[in-house]
Amino acid sequence: MLRCRGCGQLRLRRRSGATRRHVALYLLGPAVVCCGVAAASFMISEGCRHVLPHKAPAWRPVHLACMAILALNFFFNYSHAVMTDAGTPARPAYARLLREASEAGLVSAADHEAQLSGSLSLETLAEPGIALRRPSEPFRWSFCRRSGLLKPPRAHFDGVTEALVLNFDHYCVWLFNAVGHGNYRYFILTVLQLWLAAVFGLVETVGPFLSQRQAWLELNATLTQGMAADAGRQHSARQAVLVSRAADEVESLWVLLLLCAVCILVIGHFAGWHLWHCVLNNRTTIETYAEAQRRRQSAPPATSLPNAYDWGSRQANWAWHFGGRGIVASVLIPSRAPPPWPPYPCPTLVEAQRPADSMA
Repeated sequence: MLRCRGCGQLRLRRRSGATRRHVALYLLGPAVVCCGVAAASFMISEGCRHVLPHKAPAWRPVHLACMAILALNFFFNYSHAVMTDAGTPARPAYARLLREASEAGLVSAADHEAQLSGSLSLETLAEPGIALRRPSEPFRWSFCRRSGLLKPPRAHFDGVTEALVLNFDHYCVWLFNAVGHGNYRYFILTVLQLWLAAVFGLVETVGPFLSQRQAWLELNATLTQGMAADAGRQHSARQAVLVSRAADEVESLWVLLLLCAVCILVIGHFAGWHLWHCVLNNRTTIETYAEAQRRRQSAPPATSLPNAYDWGSRQANWAWHFGGRGIVASVLIPSRAPPPWPPYPCPTLVEAQRPADSMA
């Protein structure tokens, strides 16, 4: 599927004249995804080979079960983040949003019909000012000049995938996919579970590393004393083999420890930023940076403007992203639940949605 999608998108780029940076990011995608899967698989295999044998036999099934839960959750959400459409017009979510917006009067019937017939353009728009949405009108639809389609609020055109994306956050080269309305929950859970797995790996590896390092130092001291006392060659050879094996074990544990520490620092900062600024405040990365730039350029420095896409509280924003499940259930129990609807808290769409929910 990755190969088919890549070939089609590469032909589209040749026709559309995408920038070299966009083409390079897209071409790097499959290799980066393979590297990510290989790195995660390497850390899991090294943990099974070098960490589990140092645990008490009675507790090994528990440690193995914890590793399996974290690994399965990571690969489940990572694969879905890679393979799930971010929210392009090719998926039903865009057509549903356009239909509901037309029924609610947010999009004129003439514009809706023009897009369905393929004749929509700046000249055929029923409302000329629709292409110039102002910041004071956060729920106003506009026109995307690059895709030639009606552009919902919070949607942006992604230059890498060459598609209009609902609630576009950013293009992630590690996913070979854009991050938007369709796969944002999978993206966040992938980052969170990678960080949790790194913390778990660090805690699990510290003890075996310290004990194995101490054993290696003792064996090395014994070998040195034996060689100084001119002991038998056979004894020295056996000791040298034991010291070499202990050194290899210490090196493997050190590499695993270092990888976990790097993941905790890098992924922890990334996950914390996304959780605080994006998930709990219901902002995309683009909206967060736009707000920060507005505050920097204002004189005197301005405070944050009210977020029109906020659902009212951080708890409500979390519930909107994760379907009302608690933190533990959201992070540790895989779910293929559809993304939240509507994609943004437009009062008109929310009111139109409530009768349908009550009837269901």
